[in-house]
Amino acid sequence: MQISDLESELLKYWPNIKCPSSEGKYLWRNTWNAYGVCSGLSEHDYFNKALELREKIDLLSIFNKNGIVSTDYADYSLANVKKVILGGIGASAAIRCSKNQWDESQVYEIYLCVDKDAKTIIDCPVLPVSNCAPRVVFASNN
Repeated sequence: MQISDLESELLKYWPNIKCPSSEGKYLWRNTWNAYGVCSGLSEHDYFNKALELREKIDLLSIFNKNGIVSTDYADYSLANVKKVILGGIGASAAIRCSKNQWDESQVYEIYLCVDKDAKTIIDCPVLPVSNCAPRVVFASNN
């Protein structure tokens, strides 16, 4: 991969929480192969733009400002989570979930789509099917 100068930022902001021991490289390679190759950007530019967008769009701050926090003790309406994202970034997003140890639906991935300019967040033309329950939790980082 041609992103060695970006690895420290990618490890911080785009970790592989499923398999931390791989240090993210497997996840980044799969992401590049699935989405990046179609972007019209070089591998380095693709990941650099993703990091720039992360600075521009801080979903955690948007959630926190709207009372949606990472905790082991609260759940949230999926419809409200989507509404907060739409209000915060001006575009719809897809949310995918996994089951936690208590069989609750927890947010696992949030999909955002970017226009060809690699700067503008847009409504995704096709969204992945959501597998979330009507109420979701945001796992605590503890």
